[in-house]
Amino acid sequence: MSLNVSLISNSLFPRSARAASPTLMIAEKEDKGSPSDRIAYYTELIKSKPDNWYAYYRRGLAKEDAGDISGAMSDLEQASKLVKPGALFEDCLLLNFGRLKIMYGDPKEGKDILLGLIKKSTLISPKDLEQCYVNLASAELKLKDYDAGIAHCDYVIAKINPKSLKAHINRGTCLLAANRYEEAAACYRKIVTALDKTNESAWRNLGDSLYMKKDLKGAREAYETALRLDGKDVAALVMCGNVCSQLEDFDAGERYYQRALAIDPKNESALQNLDVARKNRAIAWQKKGDALYDKKDYRGAREVYEKALKLFDKDIALLIMCGNACCQLDDFAAGEAYYTRVLDIDSNNADALQNRSVARRNLGDFKGAAEDLARANQLSGKK
Repeated sequence: MSLNVSLISNSLFPRSARAASPTLMIAEKEDKGSPSDRIAYYTELIKSKPDNWYAYYRRGLAKEDAGDISGAMSDLEQASKLVKPGALFEDCLLLNFGRLKIMYGDPKEGKDILLGLIKKSTLISPKDLEQCYVNLASAELKLKDYDAGIAHCDYVIAKINPKSLKAHINRGTCLLAANRYEEAAACYRKIVTALDKTNESAWRNLGDSLYMKKDLKGAREAYETALRLDGKDVAALVMCGNVCSQLEDFDAGERYYQRALAIDPKNESALQNLDVARKNRAIAWQKKGDALYDKKDYRGAREVYEKALKLFDKDIALLIMCGNACCQLDDFAAGEAYYTRVLDIDSNNADALQNRSVARRNLGDFKGAAEDLARANQLSGKK
């Protein structure tokens, strides 16, 4: 099971504020370029003015976009050292620095940065305040203080933005992590019915919540909806395979695991669960075959046993029962072959020897039948 944590992405300056400064107008133009172009631009600004906190800040965001997380953290930390308290857009810097700390560094440090921002900033916008609390919830999730995380999300929903998608998502994630599955399911169901019907991660987490509640049919519906939105979500594929296997829809379970492995061939959960699903399917088929055998439907039993043997061709119990069904159908040659396969695996299997003796006798091989019977009696301690 996987948990989806929602962290707000780069906080961009308001367009009206940018227009107030020629420097910001240049930045707006440069921010439309590729990350590498933006990094080069701000690097030149830093060379010309090494104490330009704003250039460090914007270069850090560009590095984050380029995937250089270490470089981004370093630049935002340098910007936070250079910025003067109360400077224009200091709050945006601190918001993003705290966010990065929570995502990639020390969530406790990130939490402290955001709490400090909330306490000292009287001009922070409602949108940025919402981002602060949502990211605080993400920090609490990593710190495993789930009640605190839920409280941050509840504050956003009650006081700032009742339709905050990220607040609702993080609230559900905290509830799920806290094993409050009923509430988590209700939270995610609200998201996919009232806020965003196409939110794939919310559907997947709804599936996780229902799965933990043991509502397997509901979980399957949620996972399959998630996969219609994103067919390459490996976590959803594996979990949907688990649900199908538990519902004894082994064919569907195997298909989902194979889809997951086509995307991630080394996925341990998919590999292990695929093997378990196949074993469980073989067990289910064996039970079905045994039931048919008890009803003297030997032809049906043989068909089911042979299907199971395609998955596990060295299962001794299956081989013996399939041999028995064949002999009941007077196909003694096939029966003998199945018993021989058992003895190739376990040469001292008394049941296989005794049953092969019967098959050989019916085939006219009296010498072989006598040898098998003698060996079976010897193993069983009979004289």
